[in-house]
Amino acid sequence: MFSLKLGWNVLAATVFWVPGLLFNSCIQERPPQQMQVTPGWLAFRSDEIWHSFSMSWTPRIQLKRELIRLSLLEYRKKHQLKEELLEPAKSETAIHGTYGQLPEIYVDQNRGAIFPFPVSKPNRFSWYQTAVIGWDLLRRLNRLEAHISSANAKVSGKGDSNKEQEKKFDTLTNEWNEINASLITFAQQIRYLSTWQPLLLSEQREDSAKGKTPASETLIQGLFQGDQQENPKQLDSLREALRPRRIVKQQFLPEYIEKVPAGIITIPITTDIRDKKFLAEIDGALMTHWNQSSWANEAEISFHIRWKFLKPNSNFAAKKETLQRHLSHFPSGAAILTTGGISTHVSGPALILGPGKVTPR
Repeated sequence: MFSLKLGWNVLAATVFWVPGLLFNSCIQERPPQQMQVTPGWLAFRSDEIWHSFSMSWTPRIQLKRELIRLSLLEYRKKHQLKEELLEPAKSETAIHGTYGQLPEIYVDQNRGAIFPFPVSKPNRFSWYQTAVIGWDLLRRLNRLEAHISSANAKVSGKGDSNKEQEKKFDTLTNEWNEINASLITFAQQIRYLSTWQPLLLSEQREDSAKGKTPASETLIQGLFQGDQQENPKQLDSLREALRPRRIVKQQFLPEYIEKVPAGIITIPITTDIRDKKFLAEIDGALMTHWNQSSWANEAEISFHIRWKFLKPNSNFAAKKETLQRHLSHFPSGAAILTTGGISTHVSGPALILGPGKVTPR
């Protein structure tokens, strides 16, 4: 007999998995040159719906995870187990920018750590993908909660040794660690989409209002068409546009860096960050990735930071000011380093730090 619960499960499967198959076949498996085509009105409207789902599930995920964390700690204490319960850094799982919160510096020791590998195939993130991860997180958290309840309900018998309890705890913590890995991905995608999608949408709308094809679409199409033998000169018109040049001039940087006296360039940075260890990491990164580069050695040029400190902004910390208002308090004529972004990004002369991980480069 058809039950309401069965009907709900069928509906949920249809809502999530059918769009998933369509997304995989229509987006993920598309040729690279078609991946950057500007989404239409329906795609944007659909993403808005999935965005609302993702954000509505977030507090439920965080609450459920906290309750499970306490249950696991209680289980560990009850059975006097020594194994620690691992947790990711708070900055990795944060979905909001918090003033004063610094990202974790991740030192990438792999090949290509200083100069990253070129991207051979573009990818597109969407709120649909994020919503699917969120829904799956809730499902797995409920399952882990049931497993913990079942383990706690069993009365220890004579055959239950310390090793058996440790084995049960290992099983539970393995599931816990897998959930945390998905939670990090969930938070990363929320931060990425919340920061960059509005900027891309604004650019696309501006170009569309002028009757122009968005620059990102023109560039991708031109690059891939230029690779075809039948149109070998397609890239000629793009080469000049792609040639590296200074498009933003800062008054604190010389016009021609190769002609500075003694080859020393001082960069004034105003910051409200007082963490000496973090600032030392920035100095060290400048030394490693710029001053020790082959280009700097050949040009006999070195960069040096001159720090200037401002008091923390209590109004911004209390959310009484916007990020743009916060930036307006910094003096002109210097670069800016501050916190409070959803994701680490650059805005004009300001590097705004957000939660998550950053590499020294």
